[in-house]
Amino acid sequence: MVDTLFETIGGRQTIQAAVRSFYDRVLADDTLRPFFDGVEMNHLRARQSMFLSMLLGDRVVYTGRDIRDAHAGSRIKGLSDSHFDMLLNHFRGRSKRQAFNLINFRRC
Repeated sequence: MVDTLFETIGGRQTIQAAVRSFYDRVLADDTLRPFFDGVEMNHLRARQSMFLSMLLGDRVVYTGRDIRDAHAGSRIKGLSDSHFDMLLNHFRGRSKRQAFNLINFRRC
């Protein structure tokens, strides 16, 4: 049986840790933090974990809002392509570290 990418990287625990780390960095970013004012972060982290888990092959089905609806408030606050790029950079930073850790773990 072939493992899914979700299983290969460590499953739910790894996804949740990566999402937690991502949002910690985003909320520490003075430029991005205002987009999350009033957002219930535990709920957002849970939905983001669910979404990423589904994308990576877990059997969970994402039940969150449509992406356009979910980000409407941020667009009203002025979310731009440059802000989105900043978010991606925060995400990629964690993803690269996670992949490096996985590669080193596999070598053991």
